Amino acid sequence: KATMEKSLERGLGTLSPKVEFMLDTKSEDRVGFIVYAPVFKKDAIIDSNAQKRENLIGYVFAAIRAKTLFEELLDKRYINIHYEIYDGIVMDAKSKLYDSKPELTYARYESIRTINLYGREWTFNFKANEVLYIHWSQYIPYVEALFGILFSVVLGRWFHALHRTREEAYKIAHEKTKLLVRSEAEIRTIFQTMHEGIIVQNAQGYIIECNLAAQEIFGMSKTQMTESKNVYLQWNVVREDGTMFEPEERPIYKALCSGEAQANIIMGIEREDGKITWVQASAQPMFSDDFSHVESVFVTLSDITEYRKSKSKLEEYIALIDANIIISSTDVDGVITEVSEAFCKISGYSKEELLGKNHNMVRNQD
Repeated sequence: KATMEKSLERGLGTLSPKVEFMLDTKSEDRVGFIVYAPVFKKDAIIDSNAQKRENLIGYVFAAIRAKTLFEELLDKRYINIHYEIYDGIVMDAKSKLYDSKPELTYARYESIRTINLYGREWTFNFKANEVLYIHWSQYIPYVEALFGILFSVVLGRWFHALHRTREEAYKIAHEKTKLLVRSEAEIRTIFQTMHEGIIVQNAQGYIIECNLAAQEIFGMSKTQMTESKNVYLQWNVVREDGTMFEPEERPIYKALCSGEAQANIIMGIEREDGKITWVQASAQPMFSDDFSHVESVFVTLSDITEYRKSKSKLEEYIALIDANIIISSTDVDGVITEVSEAFCKISGYSKEELLGKNHNMVRNQD
């Protein structure tokens, strides 16, 4: 994270400190570093840190194994001179990135150089026990220079690849952003046009989202529903038997406190105009990433007011028919399966006496 921040401030590719790639089995293969390069919006002005942060899209990066890189870098061309590379200016085992000959612990000849490379200081320790020629030390500067050139070329190629990747990342990000915006617009349209009312309330008691159907159910605007904490406490909510729902008994509160989903709860919501809207409510808790606590509750409300009116009328019609129309039903064997109250009155039997009996008992009486 610190390297990404540094890369953002520099606006350029930046090397990370020494890292270990834990998926590699061999310890010597784990050591390496990561190159990060920031990706900014196309044609954006990034003169200041604030502008860089504002126009940052993301990062491209490459993970590099030190052993693989440095062995390929020199391809074992230099037999007599070996080198150690350290991350930083302290030369110890903790900071060592690579050692071309670990068994050479005490060298007769050494030359140490520290360079600043892509936002990171590296220390190079060239070592040898054998001479190149009679006066081998005179060649050390040329070897170091050649090594530096080769190393810069390799890393330059890495950064060139990262630059191309950054351009590709920008194109992908641009296309994905367009798709995301389009998808978000489609989802928001679906969300707003759903017949079910939807409310999202956070753990602090604020409604953070509600659709048009929810606003219609409560007879309130979105601003009215979202501007106050615990606005649901302002609503009088009743059960089907007319008793009140206490706040802690309501689905939204129970899901928030218990972390358990509440399903198909019938409630009557008394609006400001005095009308009662009957809903079938379900509440689903939404947990944090680590599932340690409930961050919000997703509530769906199905308006069943008209259904209840129709059901009530239907029950009235059924009761009227039951009391005044002589009706009986039997199966293929003549066993009575259903009778109306009117039938019971005219037959002189109760429903309990008739159900399950053969219809002949009524005929015989007649």
